[in-house]
Amino acid sequence: MFHRHAPDMPLANIAMMVNCLGIINSTEQGTFLTPSALVYKLYTENAGKYFLRSDIDSPSIPHKTNLNALDISATRTKNGIALFMVNRH
Repeated sequence: MFHRHAPDMPLANIAMMVNCLGIINSTEQGTFLTPSALVYKLYTENAGKYFLRSDIDSPSIPHKTNLNALDISATRTKNGIALFMVNRH
């Protein structure tokens, strides 16, 4: 969603970054990143500067929203194109 709306959304933030729904958790054993944090890291390290329009044809998820089971976004990088796919099912 951030990629699709990037021209109109110059900045996105995460509320409550640490513990309590955050992407970083700290316990007595140490500090670690949650799976959500690893996704943000993946996008940050691989997404290009320019959003590319992309569409995908897939079956819908079994939900009242009827969203596509697969979602895709693409950006142009220095070395080519980065594709990001999400399985919503």
